[in-house]
Amino acid sequence: MESSRDIWNRLLNAGLVEGEEPPKLEAKSPWYVKLLLALSGWAGALFLVLFVGGSLVLVLGQGIERIPVLLTLIGGGVIFFAYTIFKEKQSEFLEHFMLALSVAGQAMVIASIFFMMDGGSSRGSIYLFIFFFQAFLMWLIPNYIHRVLSSFFMGLSLIYLFYTTYEYHLVSMILTSVVAWLWMSEFKFSDHSRVEAIAYGQTGALVWKNYFFMVVPYSYREYQAPLFTYELSLFGLLITLSYVIWMLLKESQKLEDKRVLILSAVAVVLLALFSLNIGSLIVGVILLLIGYAHSHRLLIGLGVISSLVSLSHYYYFTGETFMAKAGLLLMLGVGLLLSRFVMKLVLKKELKDV
Repeated sequence: MESSRDIWNRLLNAGLVEGEEPPKLEAKSPWYVKLLLALSGWAGALFLVLFVGGSLVLVLGQGIERIPVLLTLIGGGVIFFAYTIFKEKQSEFLEHFMLALSVAGQAMVIASIFFMMDGGSSRGSIYLFIFFFQAFLMWLIPNYIHRVLSSFFMGLSLIYLFYTTYEYHLVSMILTSVVAWLWMSEFKFSDHSRVEAIAYGQTGALVWKNYFFMVVPYSYREYQAPLFTYELSLFGLLITLSYVIWMLLKESQKLEDKRVLILSAVAVVLLALFSLNIGSLIVGVILLLIGYAHSHRLLIGLGVISSLVSLSHYYYFTGETFMAKAGLLLMLGVGLLLSRFVMKLVLKKELKDV
């Protein structure tokens, strides 16, 4: 079979073409073909995992207690096999098949750890193991989607690790600061794609944390955090918000403008007052600011959804009277409108198109 170079040389000798051989264009599949290939890959991996699991139960029989060790070996082998395939260029079907296999292998390893270390007192150690395990895979396996998933599972393990010690306020502050730093610093790294994948995963974990905290029973939340109270966490979120605003002003070369600095400081103070009982609202505002400044639609959407969910949860599920809630939301709305009016009045040149 002739290569493209041979065909080009024949055409060149025949005088039908001239110049250098054009670069090869990679054929891209349409989205529906990619979707079918992805579903086929995940379905194939799922059937393979179910077959292996069923075979273990049938073969071991009474020796079912040996399953954790076998699960660890099989899961580790599956992950290593996926890693060797990921190092080479593969088709879309094979990429998703290997991705599903890797996730299944990780599930086997983690399930075996839960079997071997069963008990409430060891849950913290299990989550710590999952954190470092996912961090290692995130560094090892050269696949964008895999890094997003590993980063997300890292964030989840960190959340549940802190929940075992009732430090649920501290983990919110940590995740928010990490997400803000990653998105504000992503272009400072040479490996931009890897940092972006990590940022996506951590952002997903942060959004999940806010949702998870809302569905946690109130009886669980009554436990006093040993170190970080809600007020300290709120202070940490405001520091992260101030960092994001400072970096955005630096990017837009507005640090020398005292009017912008004063307005930014006033906005942070007002938001702090409005967020005394709605700390998760600050998380939504941070995502909104970064998304709007960097024209990142996904972050804008997550920021809007996070803010609306935080306000809705405060309004419908907290113990304050509806009059107090309505008053706070009214002040927040009026404050936002006044902020826009003041910014247009003070910064006429900069905001003439707003």
